[in-house]
Amino acid sequence: MSYTDRYNVQPLIPLPEYLFHRLFQLNCRTVFGVANYSTAKLYNAIADSGLQWIQTINQLNTSFAVDAYGRTIGISCYITSESAELGHVNGFFGSFCEYVPILQVVVLEQSHDLERLIGDVSIFHDIVDDPSEIDNCVRMLFWGKRPVYMGLRSKDTMKLVHSSSLNTSIYDKILIQNHFSQKNNIQKVIQKITSELYSSTRPLIVVDALIDRYDYNKTIQSFLTETGIPFVTTLMSKGAINESLPNFVGTFLGTMSQPIVREYMNNADCTLILGCMIENFKNSYCRFTYKSKNQILLWSDRVKIESNTIPDILLHELLPQLISSIDTTKIASSRPVAIPNMIPRVEPQPVTFLRQEYLWFKMSTWLQEGDVIISESGTSAIGLLQQKFPDNTRLISQAIWNSSGYSIGACLGVLTAYRDMGQLNDHRIILIVGDGSLQFTFQELSTILTHGFKPYIFIINNQGYTVDRTLNKEKTHLNATYFDIQPWELLKIPSLFSSREYFKRKCMSVGELNGLLSDKEFNNSEQLKIVELILPSMDVPVLLDSRDESSDDESSPQHKRIKI
Repeated sequence: MSYTDRYNVQPLIPLPEYLFHRLFQLNCRTVFGVANYSTAKLYNAIADSGLQWIQTINQLNTSFAVDAYGRTIGISCYITSESAELGHVNGFFGSFCEYVPILQVVVLEQSHDLERLIGDVSIFHDIVDDPSEIDNCVRMLFWGKRPVYMGLRSKDTMKLVHSSSLNTSIYDKILIQNHFSQKNNIQKVIQKITSELYSSTRPLIVVDALIDRYDYNKTIQSFLTETGIPFVTTLMSKGAINESLPNFVGTFLGTMSQPIVREYMNNADCTLILGCMIENFKNSYCRFTYKSKNQILLWSDRVKIESNTIPDILLHELLPQLISSIDTTKIASSRPVAIPNMIPRVEPQPVTFLRQEYLWFKMSTWLQEGDVIISESGTSAIGLLQQKFPDNTRLISQAIWNSSGYSIGACLGVLTAYRDMGQLNDHRIILIVGDGSLQFTFQELSTILTHGFKPYIFIINNQGYTVDRTLNKEKTHLNATYFDIQPWELLKIPSLFSSREYFKRKCMSVGELNGLLSDKEFNNSEQLKIVELILPSMDVPVLLDSRDESSDDESSPQHKRIKI
């Protein structure tokens, strides 16, 4: 049965409805945006195509929500007007940087200069007025795994088009023009990669984020299980492969990596990086780079073998052929990898104040299979990356772009995605956000509550911008007020949005945290949970802490702890 017959689609439909049917065919079930006069012209088309509409509080939060929805579902969309589109720019740029397929649909009332606003920050942009142009945009979005800009003139929102094209597959792959040349190059690349692997005595595989973006997780996991090759994930792909596999070494965090991970990375004589997102990355507290001598990097659209780059090799064309071509009997066997968890040096007493080192260790023991964690890029993400996850546990975090406040909007996107997949009751959705980041985008908690979602919300209250305090090496500046924020009554936030029935708890000591995590009411997912975790203002996860141990004193003046 054809698509139009199955869903009773009329022979002539409005142009926007054609677009939303195409998104429906790619499993997108929700469109996000802030309501205004221009976008209201699309609401009927959204409903008629079987999609739902979620109205967000502001454009920045919209961009964060669709980013997380796209990471989870594999494609996402928001609509906006030309007067409001700049409000999405930060999130749009972040999605481009981290290879997230976001479709931005802009309703154009006036003439528009695409280059002025988009430039190089989308893989494709077009003003559409017929189904073939829509199909081209959507295919570029799906296979390119980066944002696409689609302009839709206001006068075309009621234009009728034939729906018959919906019966053709939208999954057709985007190929380069010289497909014959690419096919020959792929075979040569496969021969080179397999030759390097077979001659290696200490191979290592790095699973990076594009494996997850192209949904090759199960394929790579089966390959790693069969071959036993030691492998690591990265700060962008944490949780993409089950960490219970005996050949899992750990998470490569660059200069913040555990010693065993650095040892494997430095001693490997052939490092195969699958789905590479970045090769070199540096911020204020971490340098991420691959230093091993014999490197093979598989990007989305090219392959790099040592210092030679081969262009126009698409990951979704190369990877399946490579995996099927590898003879596992020719790969050197490796001993099982023993991974030490980041555990406290001494088990603290129940009355001991909470510290980062104990908090993330204890949180990792509370996590269970299937959990989905949305985390800010500060101390919470760093602490979690150092811990071992249960199987099928996902971490959603903006590791490269690092927008403050990302996790609140992202939480809405993740909750919506799992609802749309019919799996919301099968997963615990856990939001971990710092008190500073919360103040950027807390309004979107209102949308989360409006739709009846009930996530776990952990707020790290360390009285301001802790990472920034720590990175300031001059002691005279450690107590500067520009790292402080106005204190909020954090546990009362849900009541601001007319939510009266929810679980709330404040934890300041080890005993209070342990009691919380074992509390039956807390572990009942039928109710919204909000937890405030009180931590010193200068306390950070152990691998981020570059300060001299002599200054790590709870009573020292640089450690501020909120009074309760």
